[in-house]
Amino acid sequence: MTNEHCTRAVSDLFRFLLAFGIDRFTLHREARSRISATIGWPLDNKLEGDEDDETQEIEWDVQTFDNMDDVLAIVEYARDNNLIKNDIFLVDQGDLLRIICDHYFWDRKRFEQALRSLLKFRVDMLDNGEKTDHFFLHF
Repeated sequence: MTNEHCTRAVSDLFRFLLAFGIDRFTLHREARSRISATIGWPLDNKLEGDEDDETQEIEWDVQTFDNMDDVLAIVEYARDNNLIKNDIFLVDQGDLLRIICDHYFWDRKRFEQALRSLLKFRVDMLDNGEKTDHFFLHF
């Protein structure tokens, strides 16, 4: 990966993960087409516990989409307008189509292509070095 490509990939990953409410992102490794990091969430005002209680190791086999800017525009709009909770869109695809196309002045084809790419976006969760689950968005 070139430095520019790597920087862009880390930025894309971070922007995607903001949809999950993270407030911390620590980059561990960026090699070839894989990024490893630790992400974290705000503490829940627990009386016991520490920052490590709200963290997750991740690994992303970098996915590149020709329409990554559109993919992330959907994610960011949905996050900023409370259209996502956890990993689920709170509106159906038809409503999201109308909202996004009205906001960005996109046609249906552009939206559908971006949504198709977005629904393929996966970031692996690691627990004790093993892939156990992944972050993704769905309806």
